[in-house]
Amino acid sequence: MAANLPYEVKRLIYGYVDIEALKSLRLVSTSWAVVGLETLLLPCFTIKSYSLDIPRLISIGASPNVSRQAARVIRKVKFYSSDWDADYLRSIVCSRHSHLSHYEIIDFVPTREEQEALEELDAIIERRHLDDEQERDRDSLIHAFRQAPRVTTLDVVCPNPFKHRILRKVWEEYNMETYRSLRSQRGSSQLVDILAAAKQAGLEIQHMGHDQLTSFFFSGEEDLVTPDIYRYLNGLKSLHLTICDQPQEFLSNGIASTRLRKRISASPNLENVYIKFELLLPVPLDFLPQTLPCPTKLHTLSLSGVSMDTAQFFSFLGRQVDSLRRLSIMGELVDGSWKALLEAIRDKFGSTLEKFQVSGVLKSLEADGETWMLLPIYKADWTDFYSTFRDTRRTKDIEDFVLRGRDWPMTKEDDISSLLT
Repeated sequence: MAANLPYEVKRLIYGYVDIEALKSLRLVSTSWAVVGLETLLLPCFTIKSYSLDIPRLISIGASPNVSRQAARVIRKVKFYSSDWDADYLRSIVCSRHSHLSHYEIIDFVPTREEQEALEELDAIIERRHLDDEQERDRDSLIHAFRQAPRVTTLDVVCPNPFKHRILRKVWEEYNMETYRSLRSQRGSSQLVDILAAAKQAGLEIQHMGHDQLTSFFFSGEEDLVTPDIYRYLNGLKSLHLTICDQPQEFLSNGIASTRLRKRISASPNLENVYIKFELLLPVPLDFLPQTLPCPTKLHTLSLSGVSMDTAQFFSFLGRQVDSLRRLSIMGELVDGSWKALLEAIRDKFGSTLEKFQVSGVLKSLEADGETWMLLPIYKADWTDFYSTFRDTRRTKDIEDFVLRGRDWPMTKEDDISSLLT
């Protein structure tokens, strides 16, 4: 009787069960197995552990039915970053309670809870050693990619990998340090290997993102990205990068900006660019290409942690007049006033932009320049951002000023310069 249920009813039933029940239902009959397979395979395949998940993706090819379904469904592969140093994080955990008493170093002796945290961390370190061996096997990654030939999106994400409360807290406080350890000063070899494997597997990648690149990726003695990979990125449509520049390479080393500019220039068909710098000082706009080749079809541009030079800014945006629909800015203005800049954006793009925001601590470096603190109204994916802590009306008012020609909303009461001096 159950085997004769309509396809639509089976899909509804699968939508209400957990993964174990889903596996059991697939054993009922061939028709239940086929419908369950559609539910079991998601458009995004996540690789948390190279040693576990790469073989899992390869094994999909062992079954013709599963292989065909995977080839049709999987469009995105998401990698957990392997560029952070787990051993360095362990040293932080073990040293955070060490202290000096009468000039004598008191060694770290873990409590029971801390020992449980260390056991979880040690298990991850052991797994990382296995993952490192698998990660060096590029042929396996190429073979895995070939099981999902329609993949167009590659993302490297950096979520908190821990369950234990202590480890989660230490990660939130020190994760940036683990990306800047000596191990990571070679830059993100993981991203380079992923791109090289995708190229050899014949994937047509259109969207690429990385949640935690260090500036070492751009500032080494040799460019980690080879000329053939630059050519491979020619068809890229979206680029989403968060860059940690704690050593301030983008301020002191012109190579870093040049190479980022080269990355952007290599993809003239870009429609979506998101560049966020996590650093102490804002980065000049030197990384934006000013001459061809450069993107000319941008639909969305988001810049965060930048030092805004209006001439450079409009030189780049001038090629996007017909296509730009979303613009987000967070940073410091090096010339003129924010009002003058926003008026210029309104005059040039206000009639075509659909969404706009300036957010964060916005400083103007001119004499007696204003400083504002504005909460965002949009998230990174441009869905609405809701805050329960502060009012976002001023940010919305500025959007209305730019897009709809409303009155200038800012007053002297909005200037927080006196609080920062």
